Amino acid sequence: MKEWVDWNVISKWLEFDIGTFAILGIDPSYVHFLLSFLLLAAGVWLFEPVMLWLINANWKRLLTFLVISLAVTNLLISIQLYQVVKMNGSIAEEALAFQLLAVICFGACYTLYALVRQIFRYFSKNSRPAVKRW
Repeated sequence: MKEWVDWNVISKWLEFDIGTFAILGIDPSYVHFLLSFLLLAAGVWLFEPVMLWLINANWKRLLTFLVISLAVTNLLISIQLYQVVKMNGSIAEEALAFQLLAVICFGACYTLYALVRQIFRYFSKNSRPAVKRW
């Protein structure tokens, strides 16, 4: 395996320093913007078929949870980063972990609520007497 893969090359890519673009005259802020833009484009390319499948399957509750949880997670991370930049310079990993745990717990409760609601609808629909038509 060692003769097929040069691990030094891979380790150099993993230790990528964005300052190396300064040699080429490229501002690191452009690199950050481009990487973020490409990551979003890749996300759209990967997740659009999944979203279309969920829409066709009429899974509105799951789609609602996915969109809201991603928006809340984005907001919470933005608040944490703002505190890092403006306040004390260190991120509170524990606070972010608790916030993400709250998003996950809400998703579990939301799923259980939908499941109980479906079960209730199923049994209430089957318990009604059949209507005779003339």
